[in-house]
Amino acid sequence: MSILNNNEYMILSLLWSAKTASGYKLNATIKDRGYREWADIGMTSVYITLKRLEHKGLISSHMTMNKTTQGPVAKDYFLTSNGMMILKEETEKGLSETRERDRRFDLALLVINILPLEKALALIKKRKLYLISEQKRLSELFAGHKQNITFNGALLFRHTLQFIQSEIKFLEELINQWKEITHDH
Repeated sequence: MSILNNNEYMILSLLWSAKTASGYKLNATIKDRGYREWADIGMTSVYITLKRLEHKGLISSHMTMNKTTQGPVAKDYFLTSNGMMILKEETEKGLSETRERDRRFDLALLVINILPLEKALALIKKRKLYLISEQKRLSELFAGHKQNITFNGALLFRHTLQFIQSEIKFLEELINQWKEITHDH
């Protein structure tokens, strides 16, 4: 079970990357990078999430002195040590334990470099093994019930299995790229 929802995870990862940022800057980053539609996070959600993360003690804030826009004085937010620890834990879970086509894995890829290379690689390998076992389980389930499954039900199985196969291929390519990078250095 994740401690953070995806909005909280994304905001923590953006703050880790930026070191410090206002809600306005986070919204601009989300818009500029195209994350709004991809991560399903609205402008208001950013501010609500910042308040929730601050209440949980995962981020802290201070009033900014470098205000360049009109409106109320902005707050700059930054990770607390507890926020950093939770972000690392959630990244480890996101890289190794999430199901196929899970946004948490996608978000974890954004901050994969928060982890040492060897740890990240081990977690990616763990995810690959998990997906292989899930592929086997679903294939056996599909084969065992094939005569009772409707056409639409078969589509669901085939679609899910195709996603898993694609994810395994992506992970294999990532592992091979890392091997080449570490071998060259």
